[in-house]
Amino acid sequence: MNQTSLDNPGGAADDGHIARIVRLETQMDNVTSALLSLQRAQEAQHQAMMAEFASLRDRIDDVRKETMARIDQSAATTTERFERVTERQDMRIDHLEQRIDHLSNRIDRLVFWMAGLMITNVVTVVGLILRVAGTI
Repeated sequence: MNQTSLDNPGGAADDGHIARIVRLETQMDNVTSALLSLQRAQEAQHQAMMAEFASLRDRIDDVRKETMARIDQSAATTTERFERVTERQDMRIDHLEQRIDHLSNRIDRLVFWMAGLMITNVVTVVGLILRVAGTI
């Protein structure tokens, strides 16, 4: 077993070395405690940084969810507007088709009447010509 400096009463030269060793041991104890303190502080800062990262990740997830909800809502609104516009266009096309059918029927009746009037005019002119010619 080694003897400690207190067990070995030495001379003045040994006292200087012993004092230096004691100071070095004291400084090493101080350095060790400072190192442990720095390590704890570093670990605490690391834990705080990890907590901030987790918080930031949660906020990013919240923003992503909110953005996706807004995109979905916008898509639904756009789809609804598109369907309304399509329905309105279909109604306009149906109305125009009905109008075209109505005008087509009207034109058909006018053509029928025009053909009738022309036949009547031709028969009348032929009748007048025959009467003037004296055959009737």
